[in-house]
Amino acid sequence: MQVVPGCVTSYQAIYGDLFTDCSLVSLSQAPTRQDNTLADIQIGFNSSIGAVPESNAIVATFVEAVKNNTLNVTIVPDSIKVVATPTTATTATTATTATTATTATTATTATTATTATTATATIATATTATTTTATTTAALATLQLSFRSNETFTSELLNQSSQAFNTRATLIKNTLSLEFKNVFPSFKNLEVNSFSQGSIINSLTVVFDAGSVPNGTQVANALLAIASGTTGFNIVTDSIIVDGIQISSGISHKISFITASLLVVLSWLLSSQQ
Repeated sequence: MQVVPGCVTSYQAIYGDLFTDCSLVSLSQAPTRQDNTLADIQIGFNSSIGAVPESNAIVATFVEAVKNNTLNVTIVPDSIKVVATPTTATTATTATTATTATTATTATTATTATTATTATATIATATTATTTTATTTAALATLQLSFRSNETFTSELLNQSSQAFNTRATLIKNTLSLEFKNVFPSFKNLEVNSFSQGSIINSLTVVFDAGSVPNGTQVANALLAIASGTTGFNIVTDSIIVDGIQISSGISHKISFITASLLVVLSWLLSSQQ
């Protein structure tokens, strides 16, 4: 039937690349007049290029083609109508990839019957994974340490904001921290808490890993190892207290015992000479 070539020529002239095809779907006898034929024609447009023309524009193009006799057939203009228009449906899906879209060619019929092709679009949305990082903190343990220095106490040492307090605290912290680091792998930190009178009593907090805390004797021995070499402050060796327990008293007893033995020997020598 020559209606299809004429249809293609008319729509291409007006819509260019937007128009895709014109196809004859079926022929049947007109229900009103037995000598007329009812033609079912499908007109296609590419919706990815532009908007599909309105129904009245599609009909107008077909009517104009009839008037110009482009279709080479005799058609009743009043019978031309669009009985179905394209429908676009969107289906959303979720994926972990980038967004993609697929558009099908839509078709519009310019006669009394039609079959419309539905345009579909698939939209992919990206999902974001959230990673939570857990932070673990090692358990710590503290020891309260104090020792006495045979030095003159001043009232400035009671004020933690004073120059005298900060100078002495920094000196003690740096000296003892260096020794504790060398002796105890679990040593973490040391802070000077206060100074009090008598001559000067130095009170400190020493921090270790909870899994490996030295005992009071080990801490006292670390102080004794540097007692003779400290500068800027001194350590009275029999005044060391760890967590309220005086650790170095045993050392003073040992010294007293040796001194007593010497006195006994000396007394024996003296008596022997008389």
